[in-house]
Amino acid sequence: MTQKAVNNAKVLYRLNVLRSDVEQAHKIFKKAPFLLETLTNPVVSEEAKEAVLDKIVRQSGLPDLLGNFMKMMCRIGEIGQITDIFNCYYKYWDERNHILHAEVIYADEETKKEIQDMINEGITSFKLYMTYPAMIVDDEDLYKIIKALNEKGCFAGVHCENAGVIDALIQEAKAQGKLGPENHPLVRPDTMEAEAKRLCRITTKKAGAPVMVVHLTNRKAYEEIIRARENGQTVFAETCPQYLLLDDSVYSKPDFEGAKYVCAPPIRKKADQDCLWKALADGDIQTVATDQCSFTLAQKAMGKADFTKIPGGLPGVQTRGTLLYTYGVRTGKITVERMCQLLCENPAKLYGVYPNKGVIAEGSDADIVVFDPEKENVISAETHAYNTDNNPYEGFEIHGDIDKVFLRGKLAVDDGKLVQEKLGTYIKRGLRQPLA
Repeated sequence: MTQKAVNNAKVLYRLNVLRSDVEQAHKIFKKAPFLLETLTNPVVSEEAKEAVLDKIVRQSGLPDLLGNFMKMMCRIGEIGQITDIFNCYYKYWDERNHILHAEVIYADEETKKEIQDMINEGITSFKLYMTYPAMIVDDEDLYKIIKALNEKGCFAGVHCENAGVIDALIQEAKAQGKLGPENHPLVRPDTMEAEAKRLCRITTKKAGAPVMVVHLTNRKAYEEIIRARENGQTVFAETCPQYLLLDDSVYSKPDFEGAKYVCAPPIRKKADQDCLWKALADGDIQTVATDQCSFTLAQKAMGKADFTKIPGGLPGVQTRGTLLYTYGVRTGKITVERMCQLLCENPAKLYGVYPNKGVIAEGSDADIVVFDPEKENVISAETHAYNTDNNPYEGFEIHGDIDKVFLRGKLAVDDGKLVQEKLGTYIKRGLRQPLA
């Protein structure tokens, strides 16, 4: 492993370079090239590099690291060899319970070899994007990658949006002087999410491969998933709390407040919420995740003059379960058994860690949440655990909250407060297992 690859991977890790943040990191190093020279210089001590990295994180306006607690992404083929990047992620995330997804951005023979390297390291699920310039996979590579993964018993999670039409809609909006956050859902409409899911289902059908559709937001896209299943395909689906509990009116809040809700795909209509809740109840959606990626209001303000420059992402991992219980179970939309499937059993089976995770049974890891169904709370940026000053669920009342958390039998959280750290480890995974 070269020192340059090690340090470059470290830079990616510490700067949280995911999604469109690649472009922002490039800008930082272009303005101050000495930073990259310092960080990749083997003569400079590790302590000096740490000091430089900490300063960059504090001053650059990049997102915090909490959003990637459970699922860090390695960028295959972008900087250094994939095994070099993996080793650096492993070093920095040791002592935290985590698994890794690998993000594939193109298909060639070297990439295929490195995919096998990842499988050997226990990384058996992969992420593909049909949007975002820095990581978009074209149609040819989408087919090749999904087919190659299936041949090895793995599958991809795919972010489905029609990048070309979205880019054209963005150009039109800017030409008309429409620059506020209220335009975000207009240039990324539900039809363009559904269209991309249609292309994805046709491609995976031809490849004979299963697929996970991530961040499902609306009825039209959901109908494409149902069509695929009716056609004999294996398609899993994931949604997030923001799509279940918020609607697109949030983007029109005054004083630029709509910026804090900018994410992709965007938050949709109330009717789409109803569709998603029913799909959860019927078992048509297999997991509820968060797509956690939090920003401060100052970071969001980078797009005050141009909504396309608003960093996309929301905090949500801390209250995912409590929101699902309060607004799903207590309202009768889903059962408590379904909630446990969505949050525990199904993810453990899909991502190859069952029965060590996802079940309370003899021989399993004793990762246990003690949940108090009568404990009440109000979500607030003043009290949440994120390193950010805003919360999309500000003021939401919670009826039911976490009391204790045991990690492999050791008490990590008591009365809702962290009492012991560094109990985790990197989790090597096997292949997907059948769902109930």
